[in-house]
Amino acid sequence: MRGAPPGWPTDLRAPGSDEWIEESTKWLLDILPGEYRTHAVLRKYPVLLARLALASVQGSLAQARAAWSRVRVEEKAFMPPPAIEEAISMLEREGAHFVSREREVTLVLEALERALILPGA
Repeated sequence: MRGAPPGWPTDLRAPGSDEWIEESTKWLLDILPGEYRTHAVLRKYPVLLARLALASVQGSLAQARAAWSRVRVEEKAFMPPPAIEEAISMLEREGAHFVSREREVTLVLEALERALILPGA
């Protein structure tokens, strides 16, 4: 995306573009469980929304890492070795996805913080 920092979500306009805050708000809501869409405060205050999305992504990354570290031991009685290797590969892919998503959400959060700081804050 032209004008966007490296790692910026490819499906979002660059910070400062027309409607980028509204677009980013929708994108962030897509990251969170659907129930979050019912809370008007999150649409009104996108920085809070971005912080919650970042916490959610970081939690998912931690969960994937924890599962990866335990799957060989915990599942050996329930899965054949090829299936365990397949599960490990899946968790590695998901972990990489969450690392990338964490970077994207962090960049959106930082851009929102710059754009929406309250006067005198």
